[in-house]
Amino acid sequence: MQLPGDGRLSQQHDRRRGLSAGLRAAFDPRHVEDELAGALRSFVARAGADAGLVLLVTRDPDRFMVRAPVGFDAPLIIEIGELARRASFPLTRRAVETGEPVFTSSGSARSVNNVYCQAGYDAFAGIPLAVGGGVVGVVHLVSRRASFALGPLELVEAGRPLAALALSLHGLEAARSAEERGSVVEQVARGVLQHLELATLFPELIRLVARLCPCDAASVAMHRPERDGFELVAVYGPEFRNIVHEGVFVAGRETPMVEAWATGEIIRDPDARTSPYPRARQLADVGLVSSLYIPIGRRGVFCVGHRRPYAFAEEDVNLYGSIVPFLEVALRNAQLLERIRGAYRELAAAQEKLVRAERLRALGELAAGVAHDVGNVLAVVASHAELVAQRTTDPELKELVTSCLRSVEDGARAVRRVLDMARGEAPSGARETPTCSLEAVAREAASLTRPRCRETHEVDLSGLQPVPEIAGDPGEAREAILNLILNALDATARGGRLALATRIEEESVVFSIDDSGPGVPAGLRDRVFEPFYTTKGPGHAGLGLALVARLARQSGGSARVLESPLGGARFELRFPLQEPGSGPHELPAVGAPQECPRSVAVLLVEDEPALRNALAALLALRGHKVVTAATVAEGLTALESHRELEVVVTDLGLPDRSGWDLVDAVRGRDLPIIVLSGVGALTDPGNARERGVSAVLVKPTSERDLAAAIESLVK
Repeated sequence: MQLPGDGRLSQQHDRRRGLSAGLRAAFDPRHVEDELAGALRSFVARAGADAGLVLLVTRDPDRFMVRAPVGFDAPLIIEIGELARRASFPLTRRAVETGEPVFTSSGSARSVNNVYCQAGYDAFAGIPLAVGGGVVGVVHLVSRRASFALGPLELVEAGRPLAALALSLHGLEAARSAEERGSVVEQVARGVLQHLELATLFPELIRLVARLCPCDAASVAMHRPERDGFELVAVYGPEFRNIVHEGVFVAGRETPMVEAWATGEIIRDPDARTSPYPRARQLADVGLVSSLYIPIGRRGVFCVGHRRPYAFAEEDVNLYGSIVPFLEVALRNAQLLERIRGAYRELAAAQEKLVRAERLRALGELAAGVAHDVGNVLAVVASHAELVAQRTTDPELKELVTSCLRSVEDGARAVRRVLDMARGEAPSGARETPTCSLEAVAREAASLTRPRCRETHEVDLSGLQPVPEIAGDPGEAREAILNLILNALDATARGGRLALATRIEEESVVFSIDDSGPGVPAGLRDRVFEPFYTTKGPGHAGLGLALVARLARQSGGSARVLESPLGGARFELRFPLQEPGSGPHELPAVGAPQECPRSVAVLLVEDEPALRNALAALLALRGHKVVTAATVAEGLTALESHRELEVVVTDLGLPDRSGWDLVDAVRGRDLPIIVLSGVGALTDPGNARERGVSAVLVKPTSERDLAAAIESLVK
């Protein structure tokens, strides 16, 4: 049912709806341009022309916008648009400036409107569209004939109706351009706030801005005062990646960037082919002819490049300049992010070092515990074997015991190596500093591996030259070099080349071995000498190169790994030049045992009964009086009971208290103290000396060494 008045309301609604639609059409640039094109089509027909278009003026008096083309094919319209942006229509500019029409024939037009002449047009007319004393655009009419159907005044009069439409379109275009520019700036701001990676964000920002102001390449260049130049940290320009890419450094004297950075003003280079700056000419040579250099505060420069000369109008400069504050924020964010990442990397590295240190400490403690137990076992075997050797007269039995003692000595040396690596230093308590020839031990080590590499490897020994002897045990040096050779053979398992050499370099004796294997990555070179570190997988203990480094440090030298001229790795050992026997001693050396002129009263504190009894028996055979104890408490009681005691020999790992407690108690009695321990190699010699220790002997120690230590400390 229809209520009264419904018809009138419906009519009013329809009128309002029609009015709204009309307003929307009136304010739609596309609708106005269609109206302009229709009017221009009629004008072209009346004038007897073949084609026409309207060029709207812009803020830049030398540039125009092509609108409502009639009668032109698409390629020609594109070319005219490019010319309009490049200020290449001088007759059109004259029509705008004077407000008077411009007419040319084919002869004179060829020099100023060559695009129309090349398209086959013989006559050209530029008719200004004036409204209220101002020119809002110019109508181009072209004809393939030498003249138009209307005269000059008739053409001006016939074109007046186009002026109002051109004015409306001009205003709407300006409004739309401002709206689009505002939208672009808003999106740039949003992108900067949402992303911290400048290198990732920058190309997207430039593609966004280039919708309004095209460019072919762009970059953000950070000023590097320490290098007096600029580094590209963010780039755009897929076709120019060979010259515009991240990491490129440009010296300040070679680029217009230095002017923009120094003055704080935008520098325009409309045609870099004539620039005084080498970098600008280099860009022009590859196709970036015109450029803008916009300072980003004191941080750097925003650079924009285009293929064409004079490509950037004033409005382009303003738009690119408007995003600089956001780039400054993005640059600051990127710098802060890099600092945070740097701090995180440092923290991660410190954490890794801490974890590695803790792991090595735990392994060291484990090794020390195992070595202590093994040392005690070996000490018992050695002491009882020595007792047998001294009490028997059977030559065959003596030979068997001697072999047993030699094996115990080898085992003791292996235990000491583990303890030395757990401590990470050279062993203490060395009696003397032996010397060896690097050339000789290298040749011996190479001969031991000859059967393995004879068929598959080429081993060059020509570099092994005579060099001065170094401080070090020949057996340990041979073992270290053998480890290096075996390591090189593992790296070239399928065959290759090895080269061994010795030389004198920078006051050092140097041994080096080169291989043609895959080499050692730079990130692992600091770790390959760590104890228990290996890249060879299960079945490898990771002690070979650690032994090599220990030998070098023990002799006052160093070990390192470098790149090899053969393509693989070069392991290099450096030892200081020194006179034979000049190596350091951490504690006073003990002399060889001699016939003791008298009996010495010795307190022996050792918790292992078998070892305690065997050592006491051995010392008694040499005529010494031995008082034994199994704990610190028993040792202190013995000191009170036996005032005649002259030397104290004590273990450190005692069941009731630490052996150091006994050392501290004895210190006040002015008695020489010998520490006898399965972990003696881990004892700090400086601390031991300060606490009154005269010598540190590592288990298993021989009766000869123990007697020599005791007898060298009594008068």
